[in-house]
Amino acid sequence: MLTNRTLARINNRPRTIGRLTLLTVGGGTLILSALLYAFGILPLFTVLAVLGGVLLGLLLYVTQKAKMIIYLYKGKLDDETASCFSEVQEALEVLASSEGI
Repeated sequence: MLTNRTLARINNRPRTIGRLTLLTVGGGTLILSALLYAFGILPLFTVLAVLGGVLLGLLLYVTQKAKMIIYLYKGKLDDETASCFSEVQEALEVLASSEGI
């Protein structure tokens, strides 16, 4: 159901993925792995640090991407409602593609 609270969530949702966080994780992983390699600590830890950083970056990306999606309806539509929804969706796509009135 479309309520004022849902509209506020739609208007206040993040529009893009924060690249600063992802760059910080990537840079931190690179620095950590360089330090581990420079101090001669086992190369295995260097590989684990890189893999951990990649997994952390992927987790952050998926989490931020999920925050951008807001579901208005959860459930399955019946056939008649689904066809009406499809028609409205196509009409809105045509309307969105117009450049003027």
